Amino acid sequence: MSDASPDPLFSAARWGELRKLLGELTDASVDERNARLLEITGEDANLAASLHELLADLPDTDTQGPERVIERLVQAPVDEMPLRVGPFRLLHRIGAGGMGLVYLAEREQVDFVQQVALKLLDGGSASLSRLAARERRVLAALAHPNITAFVDAGSLAGRAWMAMEYVEGEPLLDYCRLTELTARERVGLFDQVCSAVVHAHAQLVVHRDLKPSNILVNRAGTAKLLDFGIALILDSGEETEPATRVFTPEYAAPEQLRGERASTATDIHALGLVLFELIAGQRLPTLDRGTNAREWRPTELARFATAEVEKTSASDFRHADPNALRKLLRGDLGRIITHAINPRPQDRYASVASLRDDLARWLRFRPLGLGRPRMSYVVGRFVRRHPLGTALATLGAISIITLGCLAVWQAHAKSAEAERAKIAFRQSEATRDFLSSIFLSADPIMGKGTRVTVDELLEKARERIATRLANQPDIAADLLFQIGNVYVSKGNNTAVRETLGKAIAVNRRRVQPSATIEGSSTARLAYLDFLDSRSAGDLQRIASAIAGLRSAAPSGRDGLADALGLYGNALYNSGHVDEAVLAEVESAGIFESLGDESAPDYLEAMLGLSDMYASLERFPETLSTAEKALAHPFVNTEDGRSLRNELLGERARGLMGVHSYREAEAEMAEVVENGAATLGFEHSTVRYWRYRRVQVLDILGRLEEARLEIDKLLDVPASNDEQPIAQIARLVTRLAIDVQRRSADASVEVGPTLDAACGAVGNPVFCARTRLVAAELAIRERHSDIASAALEVCGTDEAIKKDPALRRRLLLLTARQSRVSGEFDAARTQLEALQSQAGLADEERAHFNLEQGYLALASHENRQAIEAMERARKIISGPLVERTPIVDEIDDALASARRNPD
Repeated sequence: MSDASPDPLFSAARWGELRKLLGELTDASVDERNARLLEITGEDANLAASLHELLADLPDTDTQGPERVIERLVQAPVDEMPLRVGPFRLLHRIGAGGMGLVYLAEREQVDFVQQVALKLLDGGSASLSRLAARERRVLAALAHPNITAFVDAGSLAGRAWMAMEYVEGEPLLDYCRLTELTARERVGLFDQVCSAVVHAHAQLVVHRDLKPSNILVNRAGTAKLLDFGIALILDSGEETEPATRVFTPEYAAPEQLRGERASTATDIHALGLVLFELIAGQRLPTLDRGTNAREWRPTELARFATAEVEKTSASDFRHADPNALRKLLRGDLGRIITHAINPRPQDRYASVASLRDDLARWLRFRPLGLGRPRMSYVVGRFVRRHPLGTALATLGAISIITLGCLAVWQAHAKSAEAERAKIAFRQSEATRDFLSSIFLSADPIMGKGTRVTVDELLEKARERIATRLANQPDIAADLLFQIGNVYVSKGNNTAVRETLGKAIAVNRRRVQPSATIEGSSTARLAYLDFLDSRSAGDLQRIASAIAGLRSAAPSGRDGLADALGLYGNALYNSGHVDEAVLAEVESAGIFESLGDESAPDYLEAMLGLSDMYASLERFPETLSTAEKALAHPFVNTEDGRSLRNELLGERARGLMGVHSYREAEAEMAEVVENGAATLGFEHSTVRYWRYRRVQVLDILGRLEEARLEIDKLLDVPASNDEQPIAQIARLVTRLAIDVQRRSADASVEVGPTLDAACGAVGNPVFCARTRLVAAELAIRERHSDIASAALEVCGTDEAIKKDPALRRRLLLLTARQSRVSGEFDAARTQLEALQSQAGLADEERAHFNLEQGYLALASHENRQAIEAMERARKIISGPLVERTPIVDEIDDALASARRNPD
């Protein structure tokens, strides 16, 4: 295939000329129009040919560009409306979409009526059939709340049709005008559109014709992106096919106007134009600049938008103050738009996700991810986010300086007090100068010319403490202690050891060493050493530090609470679980007593305590602890949102532990939704809860839904770092689900799953579980030799030997193999051995009863078989919301036994 790009459909300059002539010819009579076209033909035959095409049936050139070009591929639409198409009864025509007419239709069933937007495609050629099939496949894959859902498809007398979700709502711009949304509300609504495009791009689908008329907003305020059918026509893969260049010129990227292939950058350009129109109320005249235009600047956006607002009353955003609109577009929002609509695709946002990230930053008054911001800009964003906190901090700084000055003034009265005042003033001055020097180093003008990272800033602070504050231990110790705690939050244990170790040494040089710094730092360092050594000596060092903190002034109680939390974790990992719980309870209690200032620490402590209860399978206490924490007002604030979500997760674990599976699944779904809104759907934390939800869906018998979700987790990588073992866990879970589904896929999956679970990055427990599943499948498929060999391997597996639950499962499978092989006495002996073991869980008891029933049935002891199987069925079906194959098998076996009672 040639690398040369095809000729442009219309160049930007040519399109501007076409628009002018279209306006003139559309309003002319037929005779006048024909005469004018004849005149143009003599001057420019190509221009006249383009006008002939565009004037066919006098379509609306502003909104119907793609549909007009698509009509070149197909026959003219049939005006007569069919009565029925497939299972749908057509009600009335609601418009003309890509490739055909669109009708409102409904499907009537016994218990519901479903309304859809049914697209009846024009023509019946082989080419059209191919395009329809492609549209159907991709639309089915685009499952997203902001994309119109695919419902059904088929053909009628050689004409393809597709039924889509019917959206009853207003076009995007009309909705914003009618509801009088503010600029920030409009950006929030626009984010829904971006979310839909992110999803489509993840499915390798580029829309290519994004514009306001392709976005509807329903009554609930949910944006719905329409007409991905055009994207599929464009994806034909044939460079010379005209449909590969279908677009609406006013929203086209320069590369589209040049006739080049579209990409995700094309959609980003269109999104930038839609965002401008959403804010300014009018379309940006990009076509006037041509296909090789220079970049837009925020000041140009502001000048154009406000000029239009001031000279017309028809603006969608006419209620906005022109000055406010100018300020919006000259600022960060304008920078976002100009970056999205950069003429060069490579200079736009790398992805729609990056665009969304900057919009989220703008909404939260945070610095954008573009360029190298000055310190004044970063500080300005901080002040916008925290106006009250900044005011209080400024007041505090002024108060410190004022008090210092007051102390100096009072020094004339008493010499001793004067000396102390001078010391305090010098300390406040030194602290102020030190902090100023550190933050100035973050300014690219004053510093090294690049953005300074948090790690670089902290390192710079440590260096300057060592040089500038070497002789001022009171200031240096406090600053080192605070920096050390920042490193704790970042998880940089090497820096924590260095910084807190130095803080202890400097603190001991003070006239009055701080017991809080000494105790808290010692406890943290001993805890880090314990994580490496698991030694009793390090555990005792934490206990000694706690004793010192108990004797400190009340001001050190937060340090005591923090140290108790570390002690609880260390005790738990040492096997002292009762003492661990007591330490965690005391830690949470102290933080609670410190009031609202320590609310985040209190909730973190409650989260840790709830997690510990869950790990100990003390699920009622898991629930009560999580619910008490969730009742705290802080979790409903912006800063407490992430803590709330983590606590909801712990509550879900508690619900699962007390067998409230339906509530647990709903809670986990909420955790996933909340996490996805802040971290992204594929963030490792969100993926963890998606995986936990799969496990609950499995228990509930929603096996198809569980299988679909586990496939998504396996097919789509995490957006951040994720442990390889997580993927192996999902492979093992998928295999277990397919075993429950009685799917033929299970046999195919065994080999790859064994290779992964038992390989270099595998896990002994996952390997053991997979081996047991392989043995179970071999038994079910009556491969006696393979089953015996698999059971023999399981018998030598060290992980199975060490885990009582895995040993019991192996014993059950051994009994099953004995029964299948006709060795009934051996099977009875093995089941008796299993029954004698303590601690059988409900699921184990169910499968024991089930195997006992099958053995009785095979021995023609039908009454005993019925009793055992009914016990098993009661346990297995208890949590189910959908029937599963195992329940069907039990019912078949029961029916057989009841036909031939003893």
